[in-house]
Amino acid sequence: MPALRRFGILLSIAAVACIAAPAPAGAEASGDAVDPAVALSTAGRGYEQLVQVWRLRRAAVEDGDAERADELVERVLRLRGETGIQRLDAFAVALLREVFAAARAGDWDTAAARLAQAERLSPGLPEVWEARGAVALMRQPLALHRWLDGEVRALRARIGDLQRRMLWLSDGLLTLLLVLGGVGLLTLVAQLVRYGLHLYHDLGQAFPAVMKFLLLAAAGLLLLLPLVFGFGPILFYFPIAVLLWAYQSRGERGLAILFTLLLGAAPWLLRIGDRLTEAGTGVTQALHALSLNAADPRALAAAEGWLAEHPDDWQALAVTGLTYKRLGRLDDAARLLRAAAEGAPPGAEAGVVQNNLANAYFAAGRAKSAELAYDQARKHLPDEPGPLFNLHRLYQRTGRADLASPLMAQASKLDAQRVAAWTESDTPTANQFVVDLDLPATSMTRRAAADLLAPTDLSHRAWLTLAGPVPAMGAPIGAAMTLLLFGVLTALQPRLRLTWPCGRCGRPATVFLAQGRPDRPQCDQCLNLFVRNVPVDRRVRFEKEEAIERHEAVRRWATRIGGAVVPGLAGLARGRPVRGALVAAAALTLLIWLLSPEGLLIEPVRLPEARTSITAWAAGVALVALWVMAGLRAFRWPEDDD
Repeated sequence: MPALRRFGILLSIAAVACIAAPAPAGAEASGDAVDPAVALSTAGRGYEQLVQVWRLRRAAVEDGDAERADELVERVLRLRGETGIQRLDAFAVALLREVFAAARAGDWDTAAARLAQAERLSPGLPEVWEARGAVALMRQPLALHRWLDGEVRALRARIGDLQRRMLWLSDGLLTLLLVLGGVGLLTLVAQLVRYGLHLYHDLGQAFPAVMKFLLLAAAGLLLLLPLVFGFGPILFYFPIAVLLWAYQSRGERGLAILFTLLLGAAPWLLRIGDRLTEAGTGVTQALHALSLNAADPRALAAAEGWLAEHPDDWQALAVTGLTYKRLGRLDDAARLLRAAAEGAPPGAEAGVVQNNLANAYFAAGRAKSAELAYDQARKHLPDEPGPLFNLHRLYQRTGRADLASPLMAQASKLDAQRVAAWTESDTPTANQFVVDLDLPATSMTRRAAADLLAPTDLSHRAWLTLAGPVPAMGAPIGAAMTLLLFGVLTALQPRLRLTWPCGRCGRPATVFLAQGRPDRPQCDQCLNLFVRNVPVDRRVRFEKEEAIERHEAVRRWATRIGGAVVPGLAGLARGRPVRGALVAAAALTLLIWLLSPEGLLIEPVRLPEARTSITAWAAGVALVALWVMAGLRAFRWPEDDD
C-alpha cells in the first residue's frame, strides 16, 4: 500500500510538472474548441472591394463632386486597415497625378489635400516626397530648400524600403563595375597608344624584321580568337599589363594594380550583383511585397511556388502564413505559422511569428491556443507592446476584464503613441482588431545578404560573355600571377635595357632604367644632328626636320582629337593617368545618370512632373563643362601644361 501511495504521489508530481512546463514553439492547447463568440470576423471581399470603391471615387472626381470623393478616400483607408494592407501604391500614384493637374491649374488647396491623402494611402512612398518638393517648387520657384527636403526624404524612404535598398545596392555595384570597366578599357587603349611604339621597337631589337611582323600578326589573331566565344577577351588584360609594366610611370602602375585586382574579383562581384538583384526582384522582394499588401496576387504566387520547393524556409512560411491570416484563410495560416515557429531562431523573429500565430488562433476563435502563443511572444519580445495589447484584446473578448486592464497599462508604458493608434479600431475584424507584427528589417536584410558569393546562373552567363570559355577561377589565378610578375619586373628594373622612341622623330633609342625613366630621349641620329652638330648634307638635315615635324604633328593632333572626343583620354595619353582616370570616371558616371536617372535596374514610376529638371540640368551642365574643360586641356601641348 505505501508503494502504491508513493507511485501516486510521483505520478501527480509529473503531471503537475508537465502542466507547468512552457509550451514549445508553435504548440497549441489540446482540446481547444472553436468558440464562435470569440472568433473575429474576416476581411470580406478584400482588395476587390477596395478597387470598386476607388472606381466610385474616380467617377465622383469626374463629376466634380469633391466632397463625395473625399468620403470615398476615407472609406478606402478604413478598408485598407481591415484587409491588412499597409500601402496602396497604385492608388497613391493616381492621386499624385491629380496633384500635378491641380498644381498646373493653380489650385494649391486641392493639390495639398490630394498630397495628404496620397501620404495616408501609401506612407513611406518615395514618390510622395518627390511630389511634395516638386509642387513646392512649382508654387514658389525660389523654394529650393523645400524641393531639396523632399528629395532627401525620398532618398531616405528608398533606402529604408527593403526592395529599393537591395536594388539600389545592386544598381550601385553595377554602375561601379561599368564605370571602372569603361575607365579600365580606356586606360588600356591609352597605354597601348602611348607605349605601343616602345613594344614595337623592342620586338625589333629582339627579333629579325620579318619575325617581328609575324609575331604581331599572331598576337592579333590570338586576341581575336576569344571573340568566337564571347563579347571580349578581357583576360588578355593580364599579359598586356605585364608587357607595359616596365615602361609605365608610378601613377600608371597604380592604375594597373587597381584594374588587375578588379578583374581578379570580377566573378565574385558579378555574383554579389546578381544576388542583390534577386533580393530586389525575386522571392525576397515577393515576401516584402506581401508584408505590405496581402492582396498582391503575383507576390503570393511567387511565395507559394517557393514554398513548394523549399518547405523548410521559416521566413517564407512566416510571411505567407500572415498573408493567409489577413486573407481570412485561418486554417492555412495557423498551419504555416506553426511550422515557421518551429524553425524561427529565438529572439525577435520567434516572438513575431508567435504573435501572428496567436492572432490566427484568436481570429478562428481558439482562445486557449491564442493565449499560449501570446505568452510565448511576450517572452521573446519583452519590449514590444504588440503581444500585450493583443492579449488584452483577447481577455476583453472572453470577458476577463480584470486581466485585460493591467496588460493595457503595460503596453501603454512601453509605447503609448502606438497603443493609442491601435485603440482607434473597435470593430472586431481579423486584420484590424489585433496587431500583426512584420518580421524585423534586419531579418529580411540578412536573408537578402545570405550567400552573396554563391554562384548563380546569371553571373555564370555574364562571365562567359566577358571571358569566353575560361573558367571563373582563371580570373583570380591570372590576377595573382600578374601581380607576381609586376613584383619581379620591379625588382629587375635596374638591370633592364629598353628601347624608347626618340622624343624628336620616334626612332628607337636605347634607355637604361637604372638611370631613371627618360623624359625625351634622343636617338643617335638626332644626337649627331642637333646636339653634337655633326656636319651633314643640308638636304639630309632638311628631310630630317620635316620628318620630325610630321611626327610631332601626328602625336599632337591625335592626342587633341582623342582628348576632345573622350574626356580624360588626353591625360591618360600624356602621362597624367590619375587625373585622366578621374575625369573619365566622372564623365561616364554623369552620362549614366543622364541616360538612367532612376538607376539601371529600378523601373521608375511614370510621374515626369515629380522629377523636376533641376537634377537633369545640373548633371547635363556638369557633363558639358567637364567635356569642354577636357577638350581645352587636350589642345594644350605638354610644354604649355601647368
